[in-house]
Amino acid sequence: MSTITLIDDSEQSSLVTNGLAKNGEMYLKKAGSTDVGSIVVYDSGVWMTFANEYTDSLTFPTIQVFDNESDFINDTDADDYTIVHAKDTNKLYVWDGTEWVFYNNNI
Repeated sequence: MSTITLIDDSEQSSLVTNGLAKNGEMYLKKAGSTDVGSIVVYDSGVWMTFANEYTDSLTFPTIQVFDNESDFINDTDADDYTIVHAKDTNKLYVWDGTEWVFYNNNI
């Protein structure tokens, strides 16, 4: 099963410095970080940041975990930006308001 690891700025920097950053790995920036609440993904030497757009209050996303993709994939009334993990596919899914967008774990 894939997980999203909480990291701060120094841990993020250390991943690159120590050669431990892997393409496609996802991290959630924890309290005290520059981009707290943002999801960062390492991609060929560059950190892609998916910012937490809520600046009035700190809100961390909840990731719902299902055993099977079939348990939710036909759900079309999910709240926008709902995040789901399916154990049988090892993918992370995000509802964008019209469809499930998925991200593969390349490990």
